Amino acid sequence: MFSICSNEDTAMIHTLWECQLAARVADEDALSLAVLEWDDEGNHLERVLCRSANMLIARAAFSESYRLYPGQFLTLQHGVRLIEARRADA
Repeated sequence: MFSICSNEDTAMIHTLWECQLAARVADEDALSLAVLEWDDEGNHLERVLCRSANMLIARAAFSESYRLYPGQFLTLQHGVRLIEARRADA
């Protein structure tokens, strides 16, 4: 299946998969703040708890995630930049 994606007044024919991939990459760029849950050592990502484009929303999600998952290692990140991290209380 083919569709037309426009990019700055230039229309090109792409496969549906290419259009979906481009939209997903754009969404990930727009939602660059993330609350992440890691394994106990902090080496492996367990799951993404929240993605946001707004720092206030991301910080609120981080605080609420820590309240909901008190024993987990959580990070708040902007792309690869670490903003805040909380480990389980030892």
